[in-house]
Amino acid sequence: MNISTFFIVSIAWLLSLPLMGAQRPADVSCLSADTVSTAKQKGKERQVAIYYNIKDHLTHEVVKLRKAELLWAADSSFADSVEMKYVESEGWKSSFITTTIKRPGQYLVLAEADSFKTQYVPLVIKKLHKSESYRDMGTIYMRRLPKRQEIDLDEVVIRATKVKFYMDGDTLVYNADAFNLAEGSMLDALLKKLPGVSLEDGGVIKVNGKKVETLLLNGKNFFDSNKELILENMPAYMVKDIQSYERVPERYKGTANEKTAKKELVMNVRLKREYEKGWIANVEGGQGSSFFHNDRGRLDYKFLGRFFGMYFTDNSRLTAYANANNMNVIRTPGEDDNWNPAEQIQGLTTTYSAGLNFSTSKDDAYRYDASLDASYMESEDKENTSSATFLEGGDTYGRSFSERCRREWSLSTAHRMTLIRSKIWKETLKGIFSVANADATLKRWDNHSTSGSATLSDDMAFNLGHAWMDSIMNPQASNLLKRFAINRNTSRGKGKGHSFSESVSGFLICSPAYNDFIVLQLQAAHSLNDRTDKAFEHYYLDYPASDDGMKADFRNRYRPDIDRNWQVNVNPSIQFILDKRRHHSLQWSNNTLYKHSYSNRPLYLLNTLSGWDEAESTASRYPLGSLPSVDEMMSTLDGHNSTLSRSSQLQYTPSLKYSWNIFDEEDMSRYTMLSLAISSNINRETLDYQRGTQIDTLARRTTTLLSANMSVFHTVADKGRDIDFAYGFSKEAPSMIHLLNIHDDSNPLYITQGNSHLSNSSTHSLSFSYREKYGKTMFNTSLSSSIRCNAVAMESLYDKTTGVQTVTPRNINGNWNTVLNVSVDMPLAKNDRWRWTQEMGHTFTNSVDLTGTDATMTATKSTVRTHFLSDHTAITWTPCNKVEIAADGRLTYQSSSSSRIGFTPTHALSFQYGARAQLNLPWDIQMSTDLTMYSRRGYSEPSMNTNELVWNARLAKSIPKCNLTFLFDGFDILGNLSNVRRYINAQGRTETFYNVIPSYGLLHVVWRFSKKPKKA
Repeated sequence: MNISTFFIVSIAWLLSLPLMGAQRPADVSCLSADTVSTAKQKGKERQVAIYYNIKDHLTHEVVKLRKAELLWAADSSFADSVEMKYVESEGWKSSFITTTIKRPGQYLVLAEADSFKTQYVPLVIKKLHKSESYRDMGTIYMRRLPKRQEIDLDEVVIRATKVKFYMDGDTLVYNADAFNLAEGSMLDALLKKLPGVSLEDGGVIKVNGKKVETLLLNGKNFFDSNKELILENMPAYMVKDIQSYERVPERYKGTANEKTAKKELVMNVRLKREYEKGWIANVEGGQGSSFFHNDRGRLDYKFLGRFFGMYFTDNSRLTAYANANNMNVIRTPGEDDNWNPAEQIQGLTTTYSAGLNFSTSKDDAYRYDASLDASYMESEDKENTSSATFLEGGDTYGRSFSERCRREWSLSTAHRMTLIRSKIWKETLKGIFSVANADATLKRWDNHSTSGSATLSDDMAFNLGHAWMDSIMNPQASNLLKRFAINRNTSRGKGKGHSFSESVSGFLICSPAYNDFIVLQLQAAHSLNDRTDKAFEHYYLDYPASDDGMKADFRNRYRPDIDRNWQVNVNPSIQFILDKRRHHSLQWSNNTLYKHSYSNRPLYLLNTLSGWDEAESTASRYPLGSLPSVDEMMSTLDGHNSTLSRSSQLQYTPSLKYSWNIFDEEDMSRYTMLSLAISSNINRETLDYQRGTQIDTLARRTTTLLSANMSVFHTVADKGRDIDFAYGFSKEAPSMIHLLNIHDDSNPLYITQGNSHLSNSSTHSLSFSYREKYGKTMFNTSLSSSIRCNAVAMESLYDKTTGVQTVTPRNINGNWNTVLNVSVDMPLAKNDRWRWTQEMGHTFTNSVDLTGTDATMTATKSTVRTHFLSDHTAITWTPCNKVEIAADGRLTYQSSSSSRIGFTPTHALSFQYGARAQLNLPWDIQMSTDLTMYSRRGYSEPSMNTNELVWNARLAKSIPKCNLTFLFDGFDILGNLSNVRRYINAQGRTETFYNVIPSYGLLHVVWRFSKKPKKA
């Protein structure tokens, strides 16, 4: 029996199951699973549970009922009792009623609430169906009675001790006002202060080690596509509190598997009342300069400007933002941002960006989000590098430099339409939830570059002197280069290009109208990417120390690359709930992917034309970027290294997943899930590949690769406890390009080859995590490991006489790693004024590759074992609401060893220690400062063992009457931060000088604006 037959038989068997009545999982709109009490089946009697939400017809806020009954429509006599539920949980409120209909008929639903008119809602039940347990009847909107005369009492102010965070049921609530923040801080600075919360690159937020899936603003989705936007631009003073809780994903609410769906962690940012409606804005501008002169004897000037404005109502939001700065990254002195000199952004970058975001919604019907973003970026990167490459029989040494300038324009738009509990096809389907996404991005860029390098047979690079860059660029080699330079190359390049990408995707989930044991899902997506890049280069390579008089190689290259690809993805699935208590389910899906790619990468060697073949004459007669006539240019095509390819891929991935869910109807905060899944990846690929005279082939391949996954998940939401275990096995086929017999020498110093004998690779992965909250103590640990079998590695052969490296893909075994992390965040005193954070980690990597030299012409297996240990401890003291002092230390230790001949073991230690403080000084001046020593030890090269003492500080003065705040920031005030980064690994040692933002001061001012709507 083949796989397809197996799936067909399985589905037929499942459809034949006697699906009897079941329980209603939860209210379709916003009910928490632990609030729903469903009617039980008695014998063969058919009955159905009816649900109504209760809301204010004008504000759509939930309304708590005083009385509800089910009446007969004919005479308004009593028919049955109605259960009323009012719930406040997980950061939201819910009010609903439920009753059980035991026979068809015409009814009236009576609803009464204080200060509201009594409502009589007609209810017609024509038929009770065998496999139906509930019906969502929508919302009863209550209308308020006319207001009575109100008397305003004098304001009463209650002052209480500020609690930093507390548990509200199963919701973790952080009080924003209880944390000391520097004036002018944004939302990201507030998140870094919260116990147990970490903020990573890309806007990734984690609470006690678990990733936040959705960021909400006042309970509604906000900037899902770009979390960094709200984090970096929303002022922290607007925030009242931040909630963290787990909820059923929005797409599963109101469906048959609401109770059994794995919950997601969300973070809800709640604004202060004065900022919940109306206009708000925050404008900031500043200018400054470096404290010291640069290498050209000048001061570097810095500027900063940004605007954030928002118009907010109950059901809509309009946001505008703008940014302009040349500071690479905006940091705040005194913040605990895990920064260290190794993370210093290289280069100088100036960015301008602006955008609009719009959102409108109706709770029971739809939500629409749209954004438009534009940006412009200029960057200037400079690198000067000294290096050593470890080789058997003697190392080689290098000196290189590069200068790159890039300008980029970008325009993007994104749209998202969400239909919530759509009533379309209500006689056929129910619980319908659908999402449609569409986005597009247009980019253009223009760049220039200059680079040069020399590979030396002896460590004589330091003898090149201060003018070593000129020495490398000079066509006439110096005596030093003639003695020791294995090779020397220089390059000047420029290019421009553009790209366009768009994608459309959709998601739909629903159930048959009268069957609560089947859940249907459909995911579909389409994407298109089109990229054109035109690159020009003048490349010169010679061998100054060659005794054979090897000829210099000058190439005037032009590459007009075109890459296009589009793909369509459709993934239908059907889930069968196998028992009436919803503990067992089986899901079948078949993901179908079709992908088509086109790539045209010609290489033109313009130096083959008369007059274009000399570097000096090229610079004057034919400047970089010049092109000959079309006919002349076609005659310069380097067919050996020009490629034209078309590929298509049709992939079927049928999968079967069994889930066993254990939960308590009365306490849905406790939940356990076991899932087993197996899938088969059937991949049919076609590659039409042309590479000049080397190869012209039409290759086809069909592969069937199995994968399997097992996971166990247990949670106790009110204790913040999560236990997660997962195992996965997967197989992967090598790239078809790697299988072709090709030889690419377009870069004469780096030659790549194909290998038709590559085998499939496989990966085993294992992970375990445990996190829990004990009172105000947060604990988190995780362990993961992966083993890679038949991994594709790049075998490298190095020619020591020419410096040419030839790489070939090979299968190799022995690559594996493990990662262990433990963290704890706990108070040291009952009043939470002392707090201690401890994070420890260990990573072990067993890395295997193949290396060799021209002496043997065969690569040997090289295994490097690396231990990486990390530790971070911090203590924070908050004696009062105006003072915060913290001390912390970090340590990282790396140990690398190998049995390879000539390998030098590495035992390197990096550590830092320091303190930060936030103080209120006289005249209402606030000071935020941090002082940290960054040190390195254990390197055999003395210059790599360094100490860097870095001091940053901010002074702030607010003028509340004018809504103004003046700030002065000083970064690296002592001027000790080095722009040199040194690295060492199994392959060699490098020392690189970067152009970076130096120590500087910045004076800026912030203006706040808010306007509340007029009262009706």
